[in-house]
Amino acid sequence: MVARRGVVETDKALQLTTRSNVWLVPCSWDSRPSGLREVSDKLATTIQSRKTYPLHLHLSRLLCTRIFALLAATSTFSWATTCPPAPEPVSPASDYPIYLYRDIETCRIFTPRYDPAHNIYGGWSELDSTYIRVLTDSGHRLAFIDEQMAGTKIRVDEYFNTNLGHYFLAIPDEWGPLARGEAGPGWIRTGGGFFARGKLQSPISINVQRFYGSVTPGPNSHFFTINEAEWNWLMAEVGRLPATQPRWHSEGSPFNVFGVPDGGDCGELKTPVYRAYNGGAARGLDSNHRFSTDWAAIEAVVREGWVAEGIAFCVDAQ
Repeated sequence: MVARRGVVETDKALQLTTRSNVWLVPCSWDSRPSGLREVSDKLATTIQSRKTYPLHLHLSRLLCTRIFALLAATSTFSWATTCPPAPEPVSPASDYPIYLYRDIETCRIFTPRYDPAHNIYGGWSELDSTYIRVLTDSGHRLAFIDEQMAGTKIRVDEYFNTNLGHYFLAIPDEWGPLARGEAGPGWIRTGGGFFARGKLQSPISINVQRFYGSVTPGPNSHFFTINEAEWNWLMAEVGRLPATQPRWHSEGSPFNVFGVPDGGDCGELKTPVYRAYNGGAARGLDSNHRFSTDWAAIEAVVREGWVAEGIAFCVDAQ
């Protein structure tokens, strides 16, 4: 059995949960980093007491170090059972298995979508149980790669600029530069924010697209969206407007979220992130939006003349 971060070829795994990541463990006891023997022995005892899989698993020394460092820092871990194993065919048609990806949170199964026109794999196709049964009944051997396909959880913090009157969503890599004033003076944490998912191409979560204008000619502000129409319009503006006029520039995707279902409600397992607009275009100001899971925070800026724009996207229940 081979395990690595995000991938484990078995139906069970020990999950080490921190505030922002779920790590699939354990790793090879032969590569335990020095200084953490007591912690790893505690983990070994826990696994053995549950009469689960043997401890001879192979993982890189670096990953072992990171796993045990997290364990030592948090001293928290929990047992979890992943999706049930796939049926094995009686007579495999080939020694080479068909690899399928399975999301460990929902047990939904996907395969990379092939684009023959460009000879590349792009996007994902979801497979239902009927199709999988056809594959196994036809003698194909399937190998499931279990991953957290929506991405690992990351913290997104809200900042406010006291000079500009603007709000901004920052991922962990940006907290330090903001604190040091490298993005300009006046940035302070509001205490707001939420847990999103790390940036990746996923069949479950959606890339949030971030745009920035400029200090001059502006707008000296950021904008976040998962709306394809908004993204297309802003990208078209970049090509249409000269550099001397205010326009937005793409900064890529800093994190992933979940789309809003057709009913307009994120449901019990997700939390809505609301959006409010300062009406900058009509007020002669740089446009800015506030994103918050707290409706009271949205109401606070609405009282100052902002416009509530409903749910922008959904995140995990906070």
